[in-house]
Amino acid sequence: MENKKIITVSIGIPAYNEEANIEHLLKALLSDTSTETRLSEIVVISDGSTDSTVCRVRSFRDSRIKVIDRKKRLGVVRTENEILTHVLGDILVVLDADVVPVESDFLDRITQPIRSNRAVGLVGASTVPLPSQTILERVITNSHYMKQHIYKLIRDGNNVYLCHGRARAFSKPFYKLLRWVDDCPEDAYSYFLCKTKGFSFVYANKAGVFFRSPQFFDGHVKQSTRFVAGIKKLKEIFGSEFIDKAYRIPRSIFLKTLLRYLKRNPFSTPAYIVITLFIRIVYSNEHTYKSRFSISQSSKRVVLYKGQKLSRV
Repeated sequence: MENKKIITVSIGIPAYNEEANIEHLLKALLSDTSTETRLSEIVVISDGSTDSTVCRVRSFRDSRIKVIDRKKRLGVVRTENEILTHVLGDILVVLDADVVPVESDFLDRITQPIRSNRAVGLVGASTVPLPSQTILERVITNSHYMKQHIYKLIRDGNNVYLCHGRARAFSKPFYKLLRWVDDCPEDAYSYFLCKTKGFSFVYANKAGVFFRSPQFFDGHVKQSTRFVAGIKKLKEIFGSEFIDKAYRIPRSIFLKTLLRYLKRNPFSTPAYIVITLFIRIVYSNEHTYKSRFSISQSSKRVVLYKGQKLSRV
């Protein structure tokens, strides 16, 4: 009987001052129990980190881990483009450094759509927020679940909203064509390039990563203004009609979900609406997307203490 070919997986992690979580992420990846894929390498590029990120990565005595300590910060786009020049796997999984996989066989789960269909070039993972520690974090976490409910109803989740930078898988035929454009949202760019190159995007609901929502207002403002500015840049590259259509949310889905969450969370849902309107008005002039954006420190610590058990809600 012919031996089944094991699919090799390369992991790329752009890292800027990620000492709070990088060890937890690497431990989870090295202990992954996947059987349909084989982890061949983890490439971590430190994008000018000034903390102990590089030291913590180098503390792992595993030949599969390669760390590049770049002294100058160039931004996530240039860092991910550099990752592309170092990886060789059949599938590339790009992860933010401030996440932790939900499932022990995460690599099998996130790569499954690519392994089962050659037309699939890009896969987005599910995102699971950690229990809230501040009032604002509770509001943002509630909004995350509300928006996820909406997005999953649009084309079964196979849409730009569920292609995010926290965790994505790229087929080799696609990532060999990929080069991100600077000062453009790299997650959405990868989605639109995938579509224009004739590949399919698939949302993998059963492959998840834990993350922490911003705990303080400034962190949420940074994320919100980047999203609005990013759409403007995408329109310059791909055209307004294409982008507007991709981001359009059916009114019936939006209203039904909003009413559901207003009833379920009568404090957090109205609070999020007020915060969103405030940001749109007060920060309306901040429409320039920059790849070298300032980070939100409060979302960096995913695992709070050793031995902490994480699970889906």
